[in-house]
Amino acid sequence: MDEELTNMLQEGFLNIREQKNEALETLGIVSRIVNLAIHSVSREDVVQQILRILLEETRFDNVSILLYDQSANCLRLKAAAGVWDILAEQNQKTFNKDLSFGPGPSIAWQVFESQNPVFIQDCSQYHIANGNNAVIKPGCLACLPLAKEGVLNLSASQPRDILPYQRRELVILANIIANLLQSTTLKQELEDHRKNLEKLVELKTKDVLAANKNLKSTLSHLEAIVRNNPEGICLLDGQGRVIMANPRFLFMLGAAPSEIMNNTLEHIFQNPVHYQTIQQAISKKESVRFSDIPVTKTDGQNISIDIFLHPIADQLKQGAQTDCNYMVMFHDLTEQKKMAEKMLQSEKLSALGAMAGGIAHDFNNILTIIMGNAELLLKETMDPKARKRLENILTAATDGAYIVRRIQNYTRLHQKDTSKAAYADVNAIIEDTIRLLEPKWKAEYEKQGIPFVVELDFSQVEPAAINPTDLREVLINLFLNAIDAMPKGGTLTISTTLKGNNIVIEITDTGTGIPDELKKRIFDPFFTTKGPQSSGLGLSVTYGIIMQAGGEIQVKSQPGQGTTFTISLPAAINTLTPNTLKDIKAKKQPPKGVTILTVDDEPDIAEMIQMAIESLGYGAKALTDPRKAISEIESGKYTLLITDLGMPHLTGWDLAQKAKEYGIPAILLTGWGYEYEGQDLKAKGVEAVISKPVKLDQLSDAITSVLSS
Repeated sequence: MDEELTNMLQEGFLNIREQKNEALETLGIVSRIVNLAIHSVSREDVVQQILRILLEETRFDNVSILLYDQSANCLRLKAAAGVWDILAEQNQKTFNKDLSFGPGPSIAWQVFESQNPVFIQDCSQYHIANGNNAVIKPGCLACLPLAKEGVLNLSASQPRDILPYQRRELVILANIIANLLQSTTLKQELEDHRKNLEKLVELKTKDVLAANKNLKSTLSHLEAIVRNNPEGICLLDGQGRVIMANPRFLFMLGAAPSEIMNNTLEHIFQNPVHYQTIQQAISKKESVRFSDIPVTKTDGQNISIDIFLHPIADQLKQGAQTDCNYMVMFHDLTEQKKMAEKMLQSEKLSALGAMAGGIAHDFNNILTIIMGNAELLLKETMDPKARKRLENILTAATDGAYIVRRIQNYTRLHQKDTSKAAYADVNAIIEDTIRLLEPKWKAEYEKQGIPFVVELDFSQVEPAAINPTDLREVLINLFLNAIDAMPKGGTLTISTTLKGNNIVIEITDTGTGIPDELKKRIFDPFFTTKGPQSSGLGLSVTYGIIMQAGGEIQVKSQPGQGTTFTISLPAAINTLTPNTLKDIKAKKQPPKGVTILTVDDEPDIAEMIQMAIESLGYGAKALTDPRKAISEIESGKYTLLITDLGMPHLTGWDLAQKAKEYGIPAILLTGWGYEYEGQDLKAKGVEAVISKPVKLDQLSDAITSVLSS
């Protein structure tokens, strides 16, 4: 057992020493690059020396630098080298000097354009789009962005693991190299410093002068690199106190230099363990890395960051070590997390759409029956009360049909429905929605003597580019949530303003508020805090509607302080408003002697369509078995065929083709009609497509159009 424990301790010690050695190797590369900046004479010399340093100090076989050519909008090979150049002191392999990568799928261009590095450990498992006549065929590859300068490629002939900490160190090296390339224009300034230092030779001894020259030159260039770095960087002394912080670091924490300088970083860490780990690393002169940890800005706001701490000086003086200085690099994850959350939300809504699309067809059939019978009853009764109720039923069914249509659009990966323009009078729809929900809060509050107030603060705003049914559904969801959040009563405030080309709606309640841990999930499908009585779809559908309309929705809330939802919608500029007069089409009398055969495997729908056709003045016969329709078509008694698409035994396509043989045009009436809108289906015998549910005037227009053509 003692021997096994000894082996484990020895192996652990070797692993720690290996990581420490690799960190020191990286610092050695940084040191050589800093010295290169001091002694280089030209940009070309800098590039060649960087290649040599990377070949000598890393475990890669080939290194190349591609610089951006703005005039040609492409990346061009500036220099390349392989291990054979170092071993044989001569180029044993010919590189393609004309190698370039323009906009396209190549890894080099993608890395340059996105400024995100790519690491491929086994290139045989990954398709690489090579440039024109590329010579190197890598086994593994690290492609790193050099800011706006270009990209750095490191490759080996065989597949190789590139560990996470190695990747971060390569990214740091790439950032330093990018700043070095950008700073070549500062050469004259460095030369001036050199001349000033030479004047001090007369005042100091040669040894002191040489030490000061090297120290000041190195620190000056290092300060320039740190100051211009896109990442937040600060330098610490041996006790962990800040002795320098770049502008990005101060901006990231929202701090003034006086709040940071000569202080430790203890106050920014939410978890004391993280700061204790850093202090332990400083005491041991080691490196430490943290990923996605929370820190607090000076204004109290929390952000997530990656932290890399490395020693940058460990000099020996007369046989004794001096205090070790450290560089701390902060990478802000805020924007990355926002993008990831948007992508995750989009994926969740896509999954919701795919699931809901499967039942949309059945809803369309139900709504077809409701709408059809309501319209037929409207034609038969003149009783005002009955007509009002029928109109309410028809309005609700029409809104339901539009909602189903939008669910079907989810299965098209949230493509915006542009089949017809839709614009909403925002203020009017808010007032309509409040009147619609008035019985809700009367039942919730007034019957119990609980005070509840609705305050409206409207501005004169343009119509919004959103379907009125969609906006009404969004408002209903948010108003109902606000009512549920105020069980003891309160105030619901709705305001509208025009900001630029956007209409902004703010809905504020004085309810219980939303905890921080729940705010990130409120738009997730099926997420609810209301228990089994809620589906958890209200806010996810609301989010999808606003996104489809090209708008945004945000929420601000604190527990016990209420909630505010802010909706921003694009204005319908230079378009017709909802009050534009509609064109009045002259109704044509149906031609005499027209008999229409309608086929649908749902008996209620077949019967309803037959009654609708007859109410338009045509003869009609309805069938539910498509096999029986074949003999009817062959009889020659019918002028037109109206058929469902998906039916047992025979489909609508089969009947349309059969009708075409006998010169009978066909209309496809289906719950999946949206998939065929705009397509020319005449070759299949279909002259027109109508989506379920269908309104009587739509059916009339389609029949008239097909018969007249």
